[in-house]
Amino acid sequence: MGRRKLEDTDETTQVLDAMSQQAESRELAVQNDDERFLEKDETYNLHICMEKARMYQEQMANGLLGLGAQLILIKNHEEHGNFMAAVDELGLASRSANYAMAAARKFGNSPTVANLGNSKLKALTVLDDEDVEKLAEGEEVDGLGTADDIAKMSIRELRAALRKEKQERRDERASLEGVIAEKNRKANELESQLRYQQPPTKEELAKVRLDEMRKLLVGSLSVAKDNLQSAVNLVANAQEIEGVTVDQLDGWIQEAEWVTSLLSDTFHQLEEDMENIRPAKQED
Repeated sequence: MGRRKLEDTDETTQVLDAMSQQAESRELAVQNDDERFLEKDETYNLHICMEKARMYQEQMANGLLGLGAQLILIKNHEEHGNFMAAVDELGLASRSANYAMAAARKFGNSPTVANLGNSKLKALTVLDDEDVEKLAEGEEVDGLGTADDIAKMSIRELRAALRKEKQERRDERASLEGVIAEKNRKANELESQLRYQQPPTKEELAKVRLDEMRKLLVGSLSVAKDNLQSAVNLVANAQEIEGVTVDQLDGWIQEAEWVTSLLSDTFHQLEEDMENIRPAKQED
């Protein structure tokens, strides 16, 4: 029981630490938003933010960004219910409020992009931060051009260009992922092959040598059989010589008996070695 209480205490401590870290992260995010969207020496006030939000609603150029900035402040400092009530009071749909906040976060520090108008800003919220920075600095974004080029487009042309660029990036990503997957597949195959290609053992090497020597052994015995058969034929032919006598044959064969004696000894040694074959002791 004592161990369970200790484990419960550790888990509780971990949960509390995680909650504390989340609270600190949120507090830091709120602080950063206050520094970005509150005027100098100004503190958050719901009524002031609501008035400013209405004011930005009535403006055209920077209305979306200003509206989004005030909504961010309200959302950060109010409970969820109060934030939704403020959105309803402003007559905004949730999607419109989200667009406004996204645009503020994307383009709040980019006056050049802000002048493109609300509709184009909403469309451009799909861009990543790197592309937004390029537009703010007057640089070109692939498929879109510069902020001046975007200003000359209709909203329909801009949306079409964004869809095309998004599809091209998706295709490029899919192609790159395919290349990476193929490389990984080949690497896995090579690793699998190497895993099973271990250095040969002594037994495997011995088998290879035995296979080679078996051919030589069979070849040598075949030659010996053929030679013996020739000797047998010679003896048979000698006996058929017309006029040959027993004494002549005995004298003829005696001259070759010493070879047959050697042959017999060698054959018996071969039989014995084959019957009692075993690995020879290796000297260190």
